[in-house]
Amino acid sequence: MLKKLLVFIVVLILPALTFAEASTIHVTKQSPEFRITEPSNGSTGYQWTVNYDHALLDLKSEKNIPAKSKLIGAGGETVWVFTAKPEAFQNSTKQTMVKLIYARPWDTKDDPKEMFFVVEFNS
Repeated sequence: MLKKLLVFIVVLILPALTFAEASTIHVTKQSPEFRITEPSNGSTGYQWTVNYDHALLDLKSEKNIPAKSKLIGAGGETVWVFTAKPEAFQNSTKQTMVKLIYARPWDTKDDPKEMFFVVEFNS
């Protein structure tokens, strides 16, 4: 009985915990552009780093939008605009991953925030 419970935990629950923050973005040949928006605050020293498959996606723009609040140190957001390349729709896996890391580049002891986005290519 215990062995079945452990198998249940490993097979069903652990993957759900591991990928809990992954969001799925669907793109098509007719609408290959998509946006990702995340909170940011450059005054704290934190920066976003973007990792993605350059063979399948183009990063068209990255824009930091300041907070609407006039308070000192108020956070804003960062917006990335991607376009799926035509080759992405011929990719056998039909998906790729965009990974965002929010950290202070000089602080190696800091625990960075990581965000994952699965991009699915639909014909």
